[in-house]
Amino acid sequence: MSKKVKWIDKKTAIIIFLAFLLFVDFLYIGPLMEERDKLKKDYSTLKSNYDSLSFNYTSLLKRYNELTAIILNNESLKVTSRLIPKTLLGILYAYDVEVTVTNIGNKPFKMVWIIIFPYVDGELKFDKYSHIKNFEGLYMGESYSCTFTWLSSHLTTYRVLVIGG
Repeated sequence: MSKKVKWIDKKTAIIIFLAFLLFVDFLYIGPLMEERDKLKKDYSTLKSNYDSLSFNYTSLLKRYNELTAIILNNESLKVTSRLIPKTLLGILYAYDVEVTVTNIGNKPFKMVWIIIFPYVDGELKFDKYSHIKNFEGLYMGESYSCTFTWLSSHLTTYRVLVIGG
């Protein structure tokens, strides 16, 4: 005895298929859309914060460069620096920077500050305890040398700022 299999008609199949699609949409696509909307909101917040920080960085860098230009245009101090690589068994492990300040003007300086700004991959890596040196009494024709030690082996550039007063 064989039983006859009854097939559903075309309209019922379409209705079941559409119901299935709505079910899938409800389960998977709805939460994905919510996640996408959340990510868009996070992106706009991050972009706004980035733009604000970028503006602040640009204005600070401009002010720093202006200050450096003013100080470096002081013809009373001659500043030279030398980068010294430190190696062990042929492997670079750090840098030292030797800075020499010479008073070539006609007035003595009571106090002189030397500040180094080391950059690693374009990012400032400043330590207020080891990147600032000061000394008293730099008379005409005198020089003072100091060495900033143990700068990162990934150092890409550095700037030296000298302030005398």
